[in-house]
Formats: sequence, structure tokens, C-alpha cells
Amino acid sequence: MKSMLQDELSWKIAAGSALTIAQNIRRARLSQNITQSEIARRAGLSLRTYQTFEQTGEIHLMKFLEVLRGLGRLSEFVNAAAILQPRTPEEAMRLENRRERASPRLAPATARIRGTK
Repeated sequence: MKSMLQDELSWKIAAGSALTIAQNIRRARLSQNITQSEIARRAGLSLRTYQTFEQTGEIHLMKFLEVLRGLGRLSEFVNAAAILQPRTPEEAMRLENRRERASPRLAPATARIRGTK
């Protein structure tokens, strides 16, 4: 079981990664001499939403993909995400044969009640 400290550390790592991505997006935008207003318009976002993204790294996935599209970098991201696919045919078969969801589990209190019969 994860401790609260491990959960907090995991969250901080994820938040730091999101901020790093936002900073990289900002650098890409500036290297193309695109204003925040222009990229927000291209992505179909309000200026405030885009500014918040650059400052915090927080954004919904679909909006993030629109930002990448606005920068002309969406295909690069999609290609980079290919690393998430199975590496071998055997791995693909294993994943295909695996159940799509976890088995239902009984809560501990429910399990004790049923076990007392």
C-alpha cells in the first residue's frame, strides 16, 4: 500500500513533468514567433486558458492536442506516443487476450459478512 508520502511524491513528479511540458511548448511557440493570443486562437482556447497552461502545465488532453496542432507539432507527439504500443507480437497477443477491466472485488467488510455463514 502506498504511503501518503509516496502519493505526494508521485503527484509532485507528475506536476513537475506537466510544467516542463508547458515550458517546452512555450519555447516552441516563441521560436515560431507566435503570440499567446494567436496560439490560443488556433487551438480554439480562451487566452486565459492558454496562459494558465503555460504557467501551471494544467490543461485538458484534447485542448493540449489542439495546442500542439496549432504549433504544427501534433504528428510528432502522436509518433512519440507510439512507444506506448506493444513492442513485440507476443506482447500484443498477451494484451489482446487480457480482460479489458478488473474483476469486481468485495469490500473487506462485505467479505467478512459473507464469510460468517
